[in-house]
Amino acid sequence: MGGRRLRIGSGLVLVALVVGGLAFRPRGVEAATASPEFTVAPFATGLRGPGALAMGPGGPFGDGLYVLDRDPATQTGRLVGLTPTGQALTLVEGLQRPTGLVLSGGGTWGSFAYILEHQAGLGSGVRLIRVSPLGAVEHVGAAPGGARVPGGVVLSPGGSWGEALYLSDAGEGELLRVTPAGQASVCLKGLSGPRAMAWAPAGSPFGEGLHVVTGR
Repeated sequence: MGGRRLRIGSGLVLVALVVGGLAFRPRGVEAATASPEFTVAPFATGLRGPGALAMGPGGPFGDGLYVLDRDPATQTGRLVGLTPTGQALTLVEGLQRPTGLVLSGGGTWGSFAYILEHQAGLGSGVRLIRVSPLGAVEHVGAAPGGARVPGGVVLSPGGSWGEALYLSDAGEGELLRVTPAGQASVCLKGLSGPRAMAWAPAGSPFGEGLHVVTGR
C-alpha cells in the first residue's frame, strides 16, 4: 500500500488529507511537514484566503470540492469550485465576509450552496444566502443585531431533527435553527464561541447528534 497523501494549494494554502480527514492552512508547501506515512503534493493555486470547504453532493454541483475564498484586504469573497486536478472555477463573487458553507443536493432545500455572510460593524447581524449551480444569489434568512460572528452551517439529517439548517454564532454564543422558509430562531444559548459543526448519524460510535466546536 502507498502512503497517505496530502494535497495542497497555494496562497493561504488549501490542504486536505486524502485519507484520514485532516484540514489545515500553512503558508505554502514548503511550510508543511508530514510524518512518514504521508506524502505532500501541490493541489490548487490562486486562492487568496481559503476558508470553509464542502464536497459536491452530486447532481448539478457534481462531486467536486467547493471552497469559500476571501480577499484579506477587502474581506469580500467568492465561491470557487475545484476539479480533481485542482482547476478553479469561480461560481460567484462579491460575497460579504463569507464564512460558513454547506451544499444541498436536492430535496426540501433544493440544489444550492448555502453561505453565511457577515456584514461589517457591530449589530449588523448574520445573513444566510443561497447560490444556485449557475451562480444566481438569493437571500434566505438573517439573524439580525447583536455582536454576531458567523461560525459554521450544517443541514439537518431529517428525522427527529426536522428539515432545518443550523447556524453557529460565535459572537453571541448561540446555535440558531433556520426553516426552509428562512425563519431563524435560537435553539441553544450560552456556548463559548461555537464555530464548526458536524452531524453524527444514527448508529455512530459518537452518538447521534450535532457536534459543535466551542472555545474563544
